[in-house]
Amino acid sequence: MASALRSAVDSPTPGPLLVTASMLLAIAEGGSDPAATRTVIRGLTAWGRPEFSAGALAMATLTGDDGLRREVRRDAADGGHPLARWLAQLHRSTPAPRAVELSTVFRDIDELAIGVTVPGGHALTAVVRVDNEMGVRAIGGAVSGQSLDAVVQQVVDDGDPDVRVRDIALADARVRLADALRGPDLDLLRGETTPWRQLRPLVA
Repeated sequence: MASALRSAVDSPTPGPLLVTASMLLAIAEGGSDPAATRTVIRGLTAWGRPEFSAGALAMATLTGDDGLRREVRRDAADGGHPLARWLAQLHRSTPAPRAVELSTVFRDIDELAIGVTVPGGHALTAVVRVDNEMGVRAIGGAVSGQSLDAVVQQVVDDGDPDVRVRDIALADARVRLADALRGPDLDLLRGETTPWRQLRPLVA
């Protein structure tokens, strides 16, 4: 874990640290103790190392708990641990003004793409696969360090005639994603660990 955090902190882009933070959150949230997430985050700060403080702040920000985020940032400052500007301001990330739906004529599976710009101008795009035949459940996803426009353009350039690309309102995409992510984590119920499961906290 230490080497993964160190490597992520040294990266010039936010993606590696956010993916690592998401992975750690998925592990913490996979247990039965509702306080486990806070315990893990506070445990990281207790190590008193810059990379652990950075990982803890990324995790705290992804939880959406502003109080916890402020605690962790204060601990980092008290410990003299410098934080990248984008990380310190991560909670001020701005969403792309639109979302995009990728589908086929059968609509058995849709892919919803949403983007965000992290302070400092770093772009991230999440693409989530939603199975409409399983009660509308998220079954896969990926995160790219490219803008939403760039990701969509790659799909268009691939020229697959069966794929339909259309813009949808960001608010509608958020509702659909919330519904798709609301159900139980099927990978967890099956006792499986997949890359997608580790990305769920970042996408949510």
